[in-house]
Amino acid sequence: MTSLAANEDGVAFGIVVLAALLLVGTVVILGLTPATNTILEIFNDQVDSGQVSTQRADAMAWNITVFQTMYIWLLLGGLAWAVVRALEYKEGT
Repeated sequence: MTSLAANEDGVAFGIVVLAALLLVGTVVILGLTPATNTILEIFNDQVDSGQVSTQRADAMAWNITVFQTMYIWLLLGGLAWAVVRALEYKEGT
Protein backbone atom coordinates (compact mmCIF):
# COMPACT_ATOMS: atom_id res chain seq x y z
CA MET A 1 0.00 0.00 0.00
CA THR A 2 1.38 3.42 -0.96
CA SER A 3 1.42 6.25 1.47
CA LEU A 4 -0.82 9.27 1.07
CA ALA A 5 2.24 11.45 0.46
CA ALA A 6 3.23 9.33 -2.56
CA ASN A 7 -0.21 9.73 -4.16
CA GLU A 8 -0.09 12.52 -6.76
CA ASP A 9 -3.73 12.41 -7.93
CA GLY A 10 -4.54 15.56 -5.99
CA VAL A 11 -1.88 17.59 -7.81
CA ALA A 12 -3.68 17.26 -11.13
CA PHE A 13 -6.96 18.23 -9.48
CA GLY A 14 -5.42 21.41 -8.10
CA ILE A 15 -4.04 22.41 -11.51
CA VAL A 16 -7.41 21.76 -13.17
CA VAL A 17 -9.23 23.83 -10.55
CA LEU A 18 -6.83 26.76 -10.90
CA ALA A 19 -7.13 26.62 -14.71
CA ALA A 20 -10.93 26.55 -14.43
CA LEU A 21 -10.80 29.49 -12.00
CA LEU A 22 -8.78 31.54 -14.48
CA LEU A 23 -11.03 30.56 -17.40
CA VAL A 24 -14.29 31.33 -15.61
CA GLY A 25 -12.86 34.55 -14.18
CA THR A 26 -11.77 35.67 -17.63
CA VAL A 27 -15.22 34.98 -19.08
CA VAL A 28 -16.88 36.92 -16.25
CA ILE A 29 -14.56 39.91 -16.68
CA LEU A 30 -15.07 39.90 -20.45
CA GLY A 31 -18.83 39.69 -19.94
CA LEU A 32 -18.93 42.59 -17.49
CA THR A 33 -16.65 44.91 -19.45
CA PRO A 34 -19.23 46.14 -22.03
CA ALA A 35 -21.80 46.85 -19.32
CA THR A 36 -19.23 48.68 -17.23
CA ASN A 37 -18.15 50.76 -20.22
CA THR A 38 -21.78 51.71 -20.95
CA ILE A 39 -22.35 52.77 -17.35
CA LEU A 40 -19.10 54.74 -17.40
CA GLU A 41 -20.09 56.59 -20.60
CA ILE A 42 -23.44 57.59 -19.08
CA PHE A 43 -21.73 58.64 -15.86
CA ASN A 44 -19.15 60.73 -17.73
CA ASP A 45 -21.97 62.56 -19.54
CA GLN A 46 -23.56 63.32 -16.15
CA VAL A 47 -20.24 64.58 -14.78
CA ASP A 48 -19.78 66.86 -17.80
CA SER A 49 -23.25 68.34 -17.31
CA GLY A 50 -22.64 68.92 -13.57
CA GLN A 51 -25.33 66.50 -12.33
CA VAL A 52 -23.00 64.49 -10.11
CA SER A 53 -21.65 65.36 -6.67
CA THR A 54 -18.00 64.99 -5.76
CA GLN A 55 -18.76 62.13 -3.38
CA ARG A 56 -20.59 60.20 -6.08
CA ALA A 57 -17.76 60.79 -8.56
CA ASP A 58 -15.24 59.53 -5.99
CA ALA A 59 -17.37 56.44 -5.32
CA MET A 60 -17.61 55.70 -9.04
CA ALA A 61 -13.85 56.12 -9.45
CA TRP A 62 -13.32 53.63 -6.61
CA ASN A 63 -15.72 51.14 -8.23
CA ILE A 64 -13.94 51.42 -11.57
CA THR A 65 -10.58 50.89 -9.86
CA VAL A 66 -11.89 47.74 -8.16
CA PHE A 67 -13.22 46.46 -11.48
CA GLN A 68 -9.91 47.12 -13.21
CA THR A 69 -8.04 45.15 -10.53
CA MET A 70 -10.52 42.26 -10.47
CA TYR A 71 -8.09 39.92 -12.24
CA ILE A 72 -5.51 40.55 -9.49
CA TRP A 73 -8.08 39.57 -6.84
CA LEU A 74 -8.89 36.49 -8.91
CA LEU A 75 -5.24 35.44 -8.98
CA LEU A 76 -4.79 36.16 -5.26
CA GLY A 77 -7.89 34.09 -4.48
CA GLY A 78 -6.53 31.18 -6.51
CA LEU A 79 -3.17 31.46 -4.81
CA ALA A 80 -4.78 31.53 -1.36
CA TRP A 81 -6.86 28.46 -2.23
CA ALA A 82 -3.74 26.62 -3.42
CA VAL A 83 -1.81 27.49 -0.26
CA VAL A 84 -4.65 26.42 2.05
CA ARG A 85 -5.10 23.21 0.07
CA ALA A 86 -1.37 22.46 0.29
CA LEU A 87 -1.38 23.05 4.04
CA GLU A 88 -4.40 20.77 4.47
CA TYR A 89 -2.66 18.10 2.39
CA LYS A 90 0.53 18.47 4.44
CA GLU A 91 -1.36 18.11 7.74
CA GLY A 92 -3.03 14.95 6.47
CA THR A 93 0.27 13.14 5.92
